[in-house]
Amino acid sequence: PVPTPASAPSPRARLRREPRESRESEPRERRRERPADDLPRGSFAMDPARAKELELSLLSEAATHVERHGWPRERLQGWRCAAVPRLSNPADCDPYWVSPHDEVARSPKYVLALVADYVQCSKCSALRRLPGPLSGVAAPDSHATDFTCRDNTWHPDLAYCDAAEADRGGEIKNVNARVRAVLDVLGPTPQIPPPPATSRRRNAPSSSRAPPPPPRRFATPARAPSRSE
Repeated sequence: PVPTPASAPSPRARLRREPRESRESEPRERRRERPADDLPRGSFAMDPARAKELELSLLSEAATHVERHGWPRERLQGWRCAAVPRLSNPADCDPYWVSPHDEVARSPKYVLALVADYVQCSKCSALRRLPGPLSGVAAPDSHATDFTCRDNTWHPDLAYCDAAEADRGGEIKNVNARVRAVLDVLGPTPQIPPPPATSRRRNAPSSSRAPPPPPRRFATPARAPSRSE
């Protein structure tokens, strides 16, 4: 069936290559979108409990990446993550992080691109990603109208208008039937896992940490008397 304009995939999604055996066995008009009932056998071979465990683990990985760049993990509230078995080898899975707006990110890098705030340059109209509130870096408001790329003090490599704009759409797709089918098996949206209790900043002081041992002092060996003495 020809997809309607509301559900038609984006131009980037239409350029995505599928495995050769899938392309050769299906008509061209069915390659863009397949209904859930037409998925290849083996797509749901994973145990639902194992799939739920993978979802929580992958959401925690993305939340840690977002926090590392200064954004709170609460920004991932409402997100899902589907471990979709591959067509060529159903024993292997590919992770798909899905936003509440049905945007699909293929890696934590692009999850950050969707949850972070941006500010637009008033001269070249390029979007520059702002540092998160947890980073402690002073930054302008995302609605600032007098911002220019020269004011980008947190990313000096992008502090000029000719710098490439952050790619927010290179690995961001729309939800397809295979991802939607796995999400239906997973059930309700989970809560974002809290940070691990043992995770601390590398240079953060800790009161429970034992003080370092005193430096060892070695006795200076006595100098042997010379023959002239």
